[in-house]
Amino acid sequence: MLNMPEPELNAILMLRPLTWNLAEAINNLAHQARVKGFLPGGLSIWNYSEFWKVLLHLEEDMQSMELSCYNLSNTEMKAVYPKYRLSVPGLSEGKPSAIVGDKILVKKSNDDSDSWYMGIVHAIGFKELDLYVNGGFSLHRSGNKVDVRFQLLTPARILFPEGRHTDGLRRCSEAQLVSLNLMNAAMADHLEQLEAVVAIANMPPGSVAFVVFTP
Repeated sequence: MLNMPEPELNAILMLRPLTWNLAEAINNLAHQARVKGFLPGGLSIWNYSEFWKVLLHLEEDMQSMELSCYNLSNTEMKAVYPKYRLSVPGLSEGKPSAIVGDKILVKKSNDDSDSWYMGIVHAIGFKELDLYVNGGFSLHRSGNKVDVRFQLLTPARILFPEGRHTDGLRRCSEAQLVSLNLMNAAMADHLEQLEAVVAIANMPPGSVAFVVFTP
């Protein structure tokens, strides 16, 4: 059982409508030579959507496989309420890499059920991650051993942002505009570009993607 908000789960399911044959080819070494057969010939204006969809699935699946190499068993996790502190060997070397807002599945190592709980990375230390975990999860304050699965999950706010995802964002202030130390002084004469840079620089962690259209 995966304990996570329904909107997030729906977004993940929409990301991965892999056909059974393609999923089999990706995950079975004996069948991987067949993967190219799922690409709709050469790229053209008529098939670019299907072409890139297959490539996106291939890239996503490979990233998931790479992340799974860092899954942990019987690793230390302590309660630092309202957060939990997870020991992650190799974190300082980027193995695995993590950013604020990443999602990680955890469960107690002695739990024989299939109940995994979603943890959201709140802060990153040298060898530890601070997580907020689903409310149904609990540990002794002194700590417990947990199993960990690192997930390639794209939040709904990235693919399907709604008004609530931008409620905390505001247009940059005059003080923010003048406080930025520009490497390219000419940008000061281009207000729209300057506002875009300042807005990106001041976005809080976990914000929706900032899309910039340029010539």
